[in-house]
Amino acid sequence: MHAIVDAAGKAMALSLTQGQRADITEAEPTLDDVQPKAFITDKAYDADPLIELLGERQIAAVIHSRVEHVFADQKSQT
Repeated sequence: MHAIVDAAGKAMALSLTQGQRADITEAEPTLDDVQPKAFITDKAYDADPLIELLGERQIAAVIHSRVEHVFADQKSQT
């Protein structure tokens, strides 16, 4: 089950998929149902296309980064 909840934990959007399906595949379709101010999640959602989509929709991305993604970002800044 994939869910977007408000600050109180109330479900705003839900999606049910098979257990082996990657979490990130449901991010965009579920976000189509709501317009949150922030998207707070774990590193499973740390992908440039999703982060760019959030930026386009003016949604703050609060995502725990994968180690290799952090290193790639640091290398691009040098």
